[in-house]
Formats: sequence, structure tokens, C-alpha cells
Amino acid sequence: MKDLNVRRPVVILCLLFFLLTVAMPASLMASGSGRGEAGATETSLEGSAPGAEGGLEGSPLEGSEDQPPGEQTGAFTGKTQGEAPSSDGGAGTTMAAPIPSLDTEKADYLPGETVQVTGKGFAPNTQYSIPVMRPDGSVVKGDGSFSPGWDTATSDDEGDLVYFYQLNGIAGSYEARAYKAPWGGDWAETPLASVTFTDAPVATTKNPSSKPSQGANGRADSPQDPMTWINGNVNEQKAHYVEGYSIPYRAVMEDLDTTKAYTYVFSYRTMVSGKHAIDFITGYDNINDPTHQSQFGHAPEGIDPLAGTGLSLAPSHFSIPNPGAPGSQLAAIFNAYPGGKQMTLFGGIISSITYSHTSEWTKVSVGFTPTSSTAVLAWGGHVSSQTDWGYGNSAISINGSNYHTREEYILEGDNKYEMGKDLQLQVSAVRVEPKIALSKDPDPASLLEPGGTVTFTVRVTNTGTVMVCLTSLIDDKFGNLGAECGLPKSIGVGETFTCSFTRTVLGTVATPHTDVVTGNAETATSPKKCATASDDATVTFTLGSISGHKFEDMDRDGQWDQGEPPLEGWKITLTMEGVSPTAAYTSSDGSFLFTGLKSGTYTLSEEVKEGWLQTLPASPGTYTVTIDQANQNVSAKDFGNCRAGGTLWVKKFGPPYAHHGETINYTYQVTYSSEDGLPASGVTLSDYKCDPDPVYTGGDTDCDGKLDVDETWTFLASYTVPPHAEGEANPVVNTVTASAMSAAGANVTSDPAQWSTYVLHPAIEVTKSVDKAKIHAGDEVTYTITVTNTGDCDLSVEVADDKLGTLEDDLSLKPGESKTYSPKANPEADVENTVTATGTDVIGGVVSDSAQAAVDVLPDISLQKKASPSSLPETGGEVTFAFVITNNGEEAVSLTSLVDSVFGDLGEELVDGEGQPVALPAVIAPHGSLTCYYATTLSGQAGQPHQNTATATAEDDDGNQATAEDPETVNFLPLPPGSITGYKYEDLDADGTRDPGEPGFQDAVISLKDKDGEVLSTATTDSEGRFTFTDVQPGTYDLEALLEYGVFTKAPTVIADVEVVAGQATVLTDRYFLNYRLGSITGFKYLDANADGTLDSGDTPWNGLKTPILVELLRDGQVVATYNIHNEAGAYYFEKLEPGTYQVREAQPFPKDVTSKAKTSIEIKVTSGKDVVVGQEGYFLNFYLPEVAGEVITPQVEPQVTRQLPATGMDMVPWLLASAALLFLGLLVLALALKRTRGTRN
Repeated sequence: MKDLNVRRPVVILCLLFFLLTVAMPASLMASGSGRGEAGATETSLEGSAPGAEGGLEGSPLEGSEDQPPGEQTGAFTGKTQGEAPSSDGGAGTTMAAPIPSLDTEKADYLPGETVQVTGKGFAPNTQYSIPVMRPDGSVVKGDGSFSPGWDTATSDDEGDLVYFYQLNGIAGSYEARAYKAPWGGDWAETPLASVTFTDAPVATTKNPSSKPSQGANGRADSPQDPMTWINGNVNEQKAHYVEGYSIPYRAVMEDLDTTKAYTYVFSYRTMVSGKHAIDFITGYDNINDPTHQSQFGHAPEGIDPLAGTGLSLAPSHFSIPNPGAPGSQLAAIFNAYPGGKQMTLFGGIISSITYSHTSEWTKVSVGFTPTSSTAVLAWGGHVSSQTDWGYGNSAISINGSNYHTREEYILEGDNKYEMGKDLQLQVSAVRVEPKIALSKDPDPASLLEPGGTVTFTVRVTNTGTVMVCLTSLIDDKFGNLGAECGLPKSIGVGETFTCSFTRTVLGTVATPHTDVVTGNAETATSPKKCATASDDATVTFTLGSISGHKFEDMDRDGQWDQGEPPLEGWKITLTMEGVSPTAAYTSSDGSFLFTGLKSGTYTLSEEVKEGWLQTLPASPGTYTVTIDQANQNVSAKDFGNCRAGGTLWVKKFGPPYAHHGETINYTYQVTYSSEDGLPASGVTLSDYKCDPDPVYTGGDTDCDGKLDVDETWTFLASYTVPPHAEGEANPVVNTVTASAMSAAGANVTSDPAQWSTYVLHPAIEVTKSVDKAKIHAGDEVTYTITVTNTGDCDLSVEVADDKLGTLEDDLSLKPGESKTYSPKANPEADVENTVTATGTDVIGGVVSDSAQAAVDVLPDISLQKKASPSSLPETGGEVTFAFVITNNGEEAVSLTSLVDSVFGDLGEELVDGEGQPVALPAVIAPHGSLTCYYATTLSGQAGQPHQNTATATAEDDDGNQATAEDPETVNFLPLPPGSITGYKYEDLDADGTRDPGEPGFQDAVISLKDKDGEVLSTATTDSEGRFTFTDVQPGTYDLEALLEYGVFTKAPTVIADVEVVAGQATVLTDRYFLNYRLGSITGFKYLDANADGTLDSGDTPWNGLKTPILVELLRDGQVVATYNIHNEAGAYYFEKLEPGTYQVREAQPFPKDVTSKAKTSIEIKVTSGKDVVVGQEGYFLNFYLPEVAGEVITPQVEPQVTRQLPATGMDMVPWLLASAALLFLGLLVLALALKRTRGTRN
């Protein structure tokens, strides 16, 4: 055992040496192989050892091709640092890479806490980005600044890290991630590790609470605007409402959880002792129906449910459902309610409203979800109205403070939070102000004395704020009307109750009837409130009347016909039984009137005068008239009479119109009637304006000289109208009276008969004007013609103009009326025209008036100016200007002057066509013309024409002037252009002189320049070398040949002072351009295989690579170029050679062992631009001399480059280190073995 213990370390040590000896040659071989092919094999240790860059192949943790430069990837963490993996199960042990992870010390945090994030399994001493995504999607730093971005954390030696993140109250879920720093901010990138935690809302130990209150808008006489909210009871000192208003309520709910749903429950009292209190709920803002202004005299107060809370919350609304059962009275009242029916929640969303009912209470459950920890619910409680529920059944009939709204509780899930606050509104706060208005009206309002039956109508209107009961109507004359009017009676607000009753009323005109009715109403409140109103009614008393007319019934038909005259001064008597008769006399219009008549039956009669008979009324000749209530004023009781014994009538006829100085002829008709039918005699007519009186002209059919009742006699008289005088009467009125004797011997006189003749004063006036007194011929003018009837009778008017014709032939003008005409004309000559208006009146009287207007047509001339010739060469010449002055008007004019803008006044230099002077002024007939001439000499330059304008002036016999002008241009023409033709030749021998046979130089560019050096044009030579410039203005020019690349010359490049003559071609024959181009020589050298000095078929090109040969180029005996044949083709080449004769020769001496039996020099001529290729006859022929001894010539080989890295020995360092390590390990094992052996021995 002892030997065994000693031998074990030795064996191990030997094994280690064996491994070292085996591994060393292998490594050396590998190193040598790598060195043998430089760059072919490159061994990388990346990824083979933990901790090195590149990481473990296939590592799921870190490291990729996308890893940012400079960042370590794939590093092992923790205690695996430095441990080498083994792939063959040998000395090393393969370690799994730790997976990075993040964690927090707890899952949920309070707002404002600091979160501790810990990490494990990360690469040691490595910086990581730690972004945290907040519930709102934002990423901010955790250092308390809350600025956008993220922080970093560095792992320790063990790969652990710690990071602190400050919260700031955003509730919800957070996610912390770890990325290798630097991180680009792409949240979609897969993190190395992540962890989530929450910042839940602060759990509250407070239960939800509520503060209910109701609106108080102050006393009616001192309103509070906006209204305040109080949580106590409200009376008339704090609020003023009326039936139909809604009491505003609100509930301020606090300590709400926005993540939970709640139900707020309250109740309102609907019935008290069978009376309705708050019948339903509404929106909170309803204190204006009925209108606040009409009830209280001021506008409604504002209602702000958030007043005093300090809150600013958004409202939401929810429709209030109908609390009544379908078909119920409550449902109908709610549906008819016109106000807002929405509940409002500030700081939350209402989800439902439901009801539950008892006999006197209605409970309301409002489901909602708050959006704030405090929410305000607002609604209104509708004060029931007698209008809806009937008298005595509404809120005001309830005593005390029985308008209750009670807060019940708040529900949250299974939790119920009792409240219990009760809000009361005293009935005194609901204004009860009974008011009634009463009116009383009689029908009829007036009676005929002593009286009669009257119907009185009483109207009672409720003008207060509540329904009232009308309990009594008391009339001070007729007593209590209650039973008759069906009292008591309920009257709603704004409604009117009407009652009518009939009574007999007596009185006199002096003492009208007046009675007062008083109405009394009361409310259904306790105590009751009353209202009283009164109104009186007055019935007056009047007396009747009877009226009529008295007329002469000329045709005795018992009717008052039109034209029958009234009778004045006749007595009419009114009698009534038991009353003294009353008389009245007819007035000038025949009327009579009896007034102050009491009711009764009256007899109306007339007292017929002597000589008259009554024709109306019929027998017995009286009227019986009844005066009563229906017939108080009786009219049209007329009396008609005719003359007794006979009546004489006269009618007079004449013309309706006449003029002064005319004679009016009157005709008369006389008729007679009598009851006895006997004729009248001694008929005469008297007409005070006619002298003599009218004379009999016929009608006595029986020629007995008496006027029978069936005859009509005619008479004739005349009257001359005197001349017109101031203040004369118009119309002329003539009156005639007929007289006769009746058969009974009574004088009978007719009523006067008149005839009126109007004296006419016809007169007419016409005015005429023109808008332009002076015009040019043909211009339009407008005349203004006004015709006025200045007389006193209608006129039929004809309006005619001696030049314009008839303007109107049937114009009717009333006195003072006028008409205006605006005819237009285009006069060609002076014109004065007269308009005449002729008027005729209705009886043929003619009047007329005339007016004139003159138009002066200005003279009009035109001028035509022509130059002959109209163009001159630049040298100038004589020009004759012809002037034609034309009179375009209708009147002769005199040419007074002819002035030229250049030559001045030409008046004394003008001649006619015969060369005779033309004297000015010269008369030109209408539409005639005058031609005259003026000659002068002009000079100028091309492009600068001569321009001058002539102005002619003429005037007519009225001194009106006319001018005309005409410009004329004389052009100066440039001299005709010439041309330049020249040549450019190819200087084949480059001697600068054109030799015979040298061709033209094609496609060369020649410039044409003026003497200032400016290029005017370019031309290109053709195949003959010719170039031409056309359209060249006369002058001196320079020509320049432009030398292109590769083109040279030994002659001038400029041909100067080329003269161009107008209209001529300049051809340059002895002045030309010469140019040449460079050439080249190509030749060959052959191996003269048989050394015979001639080119045979077996000869091959000289291999210049084997034996270079130098060829020389000589000119004029001088070497100008050499070429070393260093190619297998045996070719040589000389380029860029000027034209000339050259000698090509092989340079002497030849290379060793090279000689020739052929010519070694040739002569070659190079011309311009030619590339000479030497023919076979010019080939150089050379051959090698035979070898003297067998000398081996070794070709010189270029050194080869070996691409091999030098073996420095550095590649052995790793293996030496490994060997040393193994050796050390072996020695260690040996030492331990020896120690153990000693221990065993001891």
C-alpha cells in the first residue's frame, strides 16, 4: 500500500508528461500548417471561453449579431466566471448560463412609495437600462423628477443589481424591464427580464357620505340671486315659490370610489291627508312656469348646484321616468308637464332611475358611477297644483312643513350606508295670493225712458297664484246672486267664470240706473285666504225722435224723386193722445225733426198751404208712429205736395262751353199741368242776360195761343260772351222764369231754371333745348321738348318738328299737365329746327306755340400725306410730299395753314400739280378736296427712318376751326449686302506655301470678325476647302482660321482687311489659309532565316523580346526619334511627324551575333495627315551569326515572391503555457502524494 501510494503520483506525473509530449508536437504541427498557408486559416477563440466577447454559441441570454459595438455579450455571471467548459467530458464541467430575472419586494404599493426592483442572473459589472411603463403608457425616470426617460443600473460581481423607482400617485399596473445599455427606446424589443407591480388606489376607511340641501331664493321682496343652498327647513323668509314650480334639491356625495357603482336613494312625500304635496320630480331649474316676472315682479333667480362646493365638475344628464302608472292621472300630468325632466349628476354618470311607492311616499333610486371622489346630484321636486289635482287637493292645502324630501341611504354592492336627512319646505314658502278681477256689463246699456229689461253679465277672473273658490256674488240693487250663478265655483289660475242675469230697470234721462256687484273668493288653505273684487254697471235712459222732409212733388207721383225741390216753411204737427200737439216748420232743405219723445204712439200731419195739394202720404194724409225700445228714432216720414190749379215748368238748354266773344244760343222748353186740365195763357219768359227776352219758336200744336197740358212750347234767346276780364264769373249762369195765367185766372210762375256755360281759356306752351350746341358732323344730339297745357281746359295736342317730323298727333293734356319728348338726331350740317305744339279744346278752339333749337356742326377735315419716294438709300435724296386736304362736312371751309413738324409752316412753299404756288387761305367746297405739294432733300441712315407729321387747319364761316394731321415716314434703306468667298488648303509638305495639287482642307471653321475683333459669323469649309459668308454688309473685315486639335500651319491664320462692296461678291484667290496635319511611319523587321538578304516565305517577324533592336528616325541627317523593337511582331512605329522626307535606319552596331545582308536604311516621305506603312520592300532583315562553341545560355528568371508569414515562435506561447501548467499540476500531485506517504509513515 505504501508503494502504491507513492507510485500513484508518479504514474499521474508520467501521464501528464506523456500528454504534454503528445500535445506539443500536435500543436507544433498545427502551428506549422497554419504558417504554411498564410491567411488561409485563422483560429478564433471568441466564444470558446466564458467571459470572452462573443459569448456562448447559441446562448439564449445575450449576444447577437445586432449587439452594439463595445458591449460584451454572452458573459457568464456569478461563480462560473473563469471556469472553462469541456466538450468531451474531460477535466471541465459544462455550466448552464443563469437566466436574468427581475423582482420587487411586494406586488402592490401605495401612491408615493418607492419601489425596489432587484435583479439576478445578469452579466457581472454590466450596465443595464431599466425602463418602467406606467399605467398611462408613459415612461419616466424613477429619481423623483418624473422627467421622460429611464434610468440605468449596474450589476455587481455576482451579476445582481438593485434599482429604486419613485411612484407619484398614478394608479394602475406598472411594468419594469431590463435591457442591455444603451437601450434605443423600442418597447417592442424583447427585454432580458421584466416584472410587474401595481399602485392601487389608497384604500379608504371612510364610508361614502352625503350632504343634501334645498334651494333658497330669499323673500319675494328681497330675492337672493343666485339662490343659496341650505340643509335646513325653508319658509317664506327664505324662499318664494308658487304652485307648479319645482323646489331645487342637491346631494353632495363624498368619499366615493371611482371604481365602484353606487345607488343613491331618497324619498319625497306625495300625499298628506289625501292632498298632493310633491307629485313628481323634475330637473332642478324650474322656477319660471308660471312666469316668475308675473308672479313676483322680477326675473327668476339663478340656480347653480355646485355653488359653495369649490368643485368644477362636468355634468351628465339622465331622463327622469314617469312615476305614474300607465293611464293614471299622475302619468298624464307628468307627460303634460312642459319643463325639463332630466336629473343631473356632476362628477359621474347616471345609469338608472327607479321608483317604489307607498300611499304617501315615493322612493327614488338613482344608480350611478362616479368619475370623481365627490359628486353632486341635482333635481327638482314639483309643487303640486290645484290646476292639476283640483281645488283643495294641492300642496297649498296642506298645513305646516309637509313638503318633505328625505335622504335614505347609499348602496354600494352589499354595503348600505344610512343617511336619513329630511328637508322640509313650509307651505308659507309657496306663495298663496288669491286675486280676482270682476267686470259687469249691461245689455243694452241704454233704455228708452222710463225703462225696460237689461241682461247683466258678470265675469270673475282668477289673477292670483292659486286656484280660488268663488263663494258669493252680491249686487247692491238685486241682492245675492249666488244661487242664480251656481256658486260656490272653483276658478283656476288665469281662468274666468261668467254669470248672466236679467232684471227690469227703470229710470229717467236725468237719473240713470247704476248698481254694483261684489265677488268674494277664498283659497283652500288653512287658514283660508280671501279675495274680493267689485264692478258697477250703468244703464242710461234716452227719449225718441221723429224726422222727415217736405218736397214739391212736381210729377205728382207721390214719391220724392231726384231733382224735386224741397219746400221750406211748411208746418208739420205731432200729436199724441192726452198730450198737447207739437209743431215744427221745415227748413231750407225741407227737413223737420221732433225730439224728446217718450214711448208711445204719435200722429204726424201737415198743414197744406193754399194753392197746394198733398201727394204724400196717401190718404188720410197722416203718419202713425210708435216710439218704443226697438224704435227709438224714426226717420223718413216725408210729405209731398204739388201746386193746386196748375203748375208751370220751364227748362233751359245751352252749350256747356264757350269762348270769349262767342254767342251762346239758348233754347227753352215750357210745360204746364193743372188738376182741371185747362190750358194756361199769356206765357212769357224772362232771362235777365238775354236782350231781347227769349222768343217763341214753336209747340202750340193746336195754334190756339194757349199752353195745353199736353204741349211743350219752345223759345230761343242768345247771349254774347264778353271779352276776358279780371275777376269775371265763370261759368256764365243765365236764369229764366216762365209766367202764365191759369184758366182760373191765377198767376202761375215757374221756378227759375238755370244754365251754366263755362268759358274756356285754352293755352299751350312748348320749350325746346338741345344737349350739345356744337358737334361734329354725324354726332348724336338729344333734343328736349316739353309741351305744357297752360290753359284751364283739356286739350288735344299735336306736336310736330319741321326737321324731326311729327312727334305725337293725339296727345291729351289736362290743365297744368305737360309731356316731355327726347328725340335724337345726327346732324350733318348746321341746323335750326322748330317744334310746334297745336292744341284743340273740346269746342274746337285752337292754340299753338313754337320753339327753336340750333345745332352748329363743326367743320371736319381730313389730311392725307404721302412721300414720293417713300424710301431712300442711306446716302439720301429728294422727296416730294403730297398733301390732300378733304372737307368732310356739308359747308365750305377755308384752309388757313399747313404746318409740318419738321419743316415748319409750309404755307408759302406749297405748289399745285402744275408747280404753281397755292395761296392760303384756300376755300374747299363741301366734300371737296385740295391737293398741294412740298419738295425737299432728306438724308439719313438705315434703321433710322425720317418721320414728320403735317397738321392742316381750316375754319368755317362761323369761325369754328378743324384740324387734321397725318404722319409720314421715309425709310433709309441699307446698302445691299455682299459676300466673301475664300479657301483653305491642306499644306501637304508643310512648307507654308500652296503648291500645285494641294487639296482643299475640309470641315475647317473660319470666323468673320469686324475690326473690333467681334466674331460676326462662322463658316465651315467644304470638300474643296471653300468657305463663304453671305449677307455681309459693306465694310472691312478680318477672317480667322480656327486651328483644331492636331492641325498646324506655317502660314498666317488671319486674312486681314477684306473689303466688302455693296451688292458684290468678294472672292479671295491669292489670299488663303494653309494647314497641315501630322503623320506617322510604321515598319517591320524580319528574321532572315536563310541569311540571303531577301524576304522569303520562311522568314518570320523579328522577336524583339529575345533580341531587342533599335531603329532610328532621321530628318535632314539628324536623328529625331528612336524606337526599340521589343515585341514579337518585329514592328516599329514613329508618330506625330510633320510632313517631309525621313530616313529610317537600324542603329549600329547590331547586337552581338546579329547582322544583316539587306539594306539597313530606307527613305520615307510623309505628307500631311498620312500614316505611312512601309511595304515589304522596306522591311529590315537580320539574322544571327552561327555559334562558335556550345555555350549554354541560361535565361534570366525573375525572382518569385513567396507569400509566407515568418515563423516568429509566438504561436508556441500558448502551448508552452499549457505545458507549464500541466507540469505544475503534476508536481503538485506528486507533492501531495509524498506528504500523504510521510503521514502514513508517521
